[in-house]
Amino acid sequence: MKPYEQAMNSVNTLDQLNLVRMSAGERRMARAYLLEAELIAAMLMRADTELHAAFASVGRGIGALVRRGKVSAARAELS
Repeated sequence: MKPYEQAMNSVNTLDQLNLVRMSAGERRMARAYLLEAELIAAMLMRADTELHAAFASVGRGIGALVRRGKVSAARAELS
């Protein structure tokens, strides 16, 4: 379990809305905003993981090209 999940499991933010004095309409809006924020956070975390994997792959490709270029340059000098 990740740290942010532990925090959400120990204190349910949506349940804490019941402790705040507001109208029923305001409560519905607050609940909708919190659920939307949770969805956006989940999407950003998933995108971060996918971007990290993509950049790692690009980095490995560039590293392979650099290594190949060094080998070719060394062979040219020996000739």
